[in-house]
Amino acid sequence: MNKNVSLWLLCAAACLFPNKQTLAGTHHVVFIIAEDEYKASESLPAFSAKHLTEAAGFKTTFLSQDPNNKYKIQGLDKLATADLAVLYVRRRSLPEQGMKQLRQYLDRGKPLLALRTSSHAWDTRGKGPKNNVEWTSFDPEVLGGNYHGHHGNTIQSTIEIVPGMSAHPILQSVDAASMIGKGSLYKVSPLAASAQVLLLGTIPNQPTEPILWTNHYGDSRVVYTSLGHVGDFAQDGFNQLLKNTILFLVGN
Repeated sequence: MNKNVSLWLLCAAACLFPNKQTLAGTHHVVFIIAEDEYKASESLPAFSAKHLTEAAGFKTTFLSQDPNNKYKIQGLDKLATADLAVLYVRRRSLPEQGMKQLRQYLDRGKPLLALRTSSHAWDTRGKGPKNNVEWTSFDPEVLGGNYHGHHGNTIQSTIEIVPGMSAHPILQSVDAASMIGKGSLYKVSPLAASAQVLLLGTIPNQPTEPILWTNHYGDSRVVYTSLGHVGDFAQDGFNQLLKNTILFLVGN
């Protein structure tokens, strides 16, 4: 085949199939972990070691709360070189410089993946240090969410794909019917008009709730999921979902 024809076919394929999840070069993923309930400081590094390897085109950095001060997260300057920030934070605040670095990251149009308690990441309900900065509107403003409590901790959720969304890149090879939401179902409805819901969670005798959706904050592409319980990480479907989401946010 003529070399020019082959090149044309490759370019055409790239245009026709834009959702193919591929990576070029190394993508720096910065994890920000500050919570005391769900062992995210164990589950996320374990997930990363398996799925976000250097051979797969990733560099990872983990930023965790100071063991002596849960409102202190060192190293947020690493966001300056991040291609993706992954947030698993619950009711924290930051020194002014730290919050400025987070906002600057998003203002540059960089993507964000937020898990579970990150819907109330930066709202301490007045319990944080006096000189720290909160971002109480982070959930509706950035995530497109509306967290206002949760159902019982021992009630597991059935999970289903929103009709018409099964072809979305985040849901590729994900068998939602085989997954169970192990953590409490969050009350989040109604979402912002800009949110595109992909997964729904249901428990007996209660309204169905969105459990994974996409949103935009300025030029930043955002994905939020209320999944992220340690029991979720034990399921192949959730790990595939998380991997797909990261590829979606950095690879296309």
